[in-house]
Amino acid sequence: MLQSYFGAIPVELEEAALIDGCNRRGAILRVFVPLAIPAIVVTAIFTFINSWNEFVVALTLLRSDENFTLPLKIFSLVGGRYTVEWQQVMAATLLATLPVAAVFTWLQRYLVRGMMMGAIK
Repeated sequence: MLQSYFGAIPVELEEAALIDGCNRRGAILRVFVPLAIPAIVVTAIFTFINSWNEFVVALTLLRSDENFTLPLKIFSLVGGRYTVEWQQVMAATLLATLPVAAVFTWLQRYLVRGMMMGAIK
């Protein structure tokens, strides 16, 4: 995901910073990192959403009820029961969805910018 975006940043910008007196670390910190922030934020958003919603690996590895992740807790409200308290399931689902929606809304401008800049050659 980051490879195409990093490839789109011209090397000439780093060379210009080196000519202007920056060392290699200064050129990276002052030129490359500010240009790469949208791509890093997009990757962080996708990583957060994938790890937040991880179900299969957590179901396979976790055996103790107190170690369950939020999707496994919601699944345990439904799975293997004769009666399901749907109001509890829906409330838990809403609480599980709110952090992801809040992070996405807060960082949406970086998401759109990062996806568009990585796609353009």
